Amino acid sequence: MSLQSVNIIRCGLSALTLGLVIHTSEPCIADENRTGSGKNNTVVDNSINAEGDVERTQLILTLNRQAELLYTQGKYAEAEPLYRKILEKEQKKLKDQPNLTTARNNLAASLQAQGKYDEAENLYREALKMMEQKLGNNNLDVAISLNNLAELLQFQGKYTEAEQLYRQALAIGEQNLGKDNPHTIRYRNNLKGLREKMH
Repeated sequence: MSLQSVNIIRCGLSALTLGLVIHTSEPCIADENRTGSGKNNTVVDNSINAEGDVERTQLILTLNRQAELLYTQGKYAEAEPLYRKILEKEQKKLKDQPNLTTARNNLAASLQAQGKYDEAENLYREALKMMEQKLGNNNLDVAISLNNLAELLQFQGKYTEAEQLYRQALAIGEQNLGKDNPHTIRYRNNLKGLREKMH
């Protein structure tokens, strides 16, 4: 896996408003019509409950824009402390909300790009666990999180677990989007590429 395979994407107006991004090799699924559970499964929580939340949200927006710019310029070490600050702010307020999961994924991607695989893996695992608990195991955002972790594990040579995670992501994609959807095809190609490396 090259570093170029980890992209920054924005998911819909809510994410742009909050300045939240998800680092993933997947295009944004949160904006598409969803099937399956029939409920709103978007990763981004755009609720603002009080004046203090508005200030906190503006700070996170500013930090995230700076971090995103640095990340896209390949300045991963400079982006890292900003992503850490975002995560710290989200942890104080949100406990287990979707924005906290996004913050973990973003920091993990920054760490992964720097070769800090152990910490990145822990953050990806925490984010995946939180997503599964909040959204269920058959959610498209869970598939993105599975894919992120699988890519890292593949890069580390942990092929058996990576294969399992790719298979889960593919199953979610096929069930919710169909076999010919670009997201599902990407999951299938990731799995195929891993199997070729294994044999």
